[in-house]
Amino acid sequence: MTIKQQGGIFGRNPTFNNVEVDGTLSVDGTFDINSAITITATSSTIESTSGAELFLSRDDTAIANNNLIGGLAFKANDSTASPNPQYCGMKAYAAGSGNNPDLEFYAGNGNYDARLPQLSINYLNNVTVETGNLVIGTSGKGIDFSATSGTGTSELFSDYEEGIFTPTLTTTGTDFSSVTYDGFTGGKYVKVGNLVTVYGTVRTDAVTVGSASGAVCIGSLPFTSAAQTGATRDGACSAAISDATTWGSDVPCAGQGSPNSTLLLLYKRASITGNMTVIAPADVATGANSNRIAFSMTYASA
Repeated sequence: MTIKQQGGIFGRNPTFNNVEVDGTLSVDGTFDINSAITITATSSTIESTSGAELFLSRDDTAIANNNLIGGLAFKANDSTASPNPQYCGMKAYAAGSGNNPDLEFYAGNGNYDARLPQLSINYLNNVTVETGNLVIGTSGKGIDFSATSGTGTSELFSDYEEGIFTPTLTTTGTDFSSVTYDGFTGGKYVKVGNLVTVYGTVRTDAVTVGSASGAVCIGSLPFTSAAQTGATRDGACSAAISDATTWGSDVPCAGQGSPNSTLLLLYKRASITGNMTVIAPADVATGANSNRIAFSMTYASA
């Protein structure tokens, strides 16, 4: 069935209360609809041909610009649903006083999140998030940089985290009987992928050595370091010691991460030409405002 804009079998600009089409309805011009279009056949479509654009719009100059809405919606009109009906779809509109065009995917009752299985954006210089955040909803997913043709084992940026942690003074063997820390103790960390950077300070107000043994360490790092395998030393990264004062018989001058652990080993040099050795429990001071140490380290997490 074909209705032409002018002339044709119905004359100029015909008007109908109801039109039923069994076949194809072709429109060359504007087709004004005052109620609704109902499609009953499962294979029926509304489409444009020959490169023409298909618009669904609302043209009402009496309404403020920020309320002009045009869109496409899908409705499940189920009398048992609550609320009824339930909508999902998309709309494009001029939002707010700036009248910026937006594209929104939504669940019309406001209680459900919209989901897009896949969204491809092409031919854009930048993507800007004005409010809110870009959220990665599934663990292990992220930003894929494989288009850069790198030679690494992974080009997926899937993790970022920052926070605080409380470093401790501990050992690799039997721990101290007790350690009391003052308010100077604290640390921060940043994790980018599996690369962790930690920095912080420890200072004690009292230490009961007891039967402590092994090497003295800074413990309670926020992530377990990678294991040392073969020629790699991922978890054995060097640490920087920027300040170490009021210790016992010897003072730490260097540090190193311990593989497959949350420990930073502390080292001393007994003489200028001597070898580096670990700090022993006997090197720890037991009084107030003692064993101050400032540190930083970057290491690979497990």
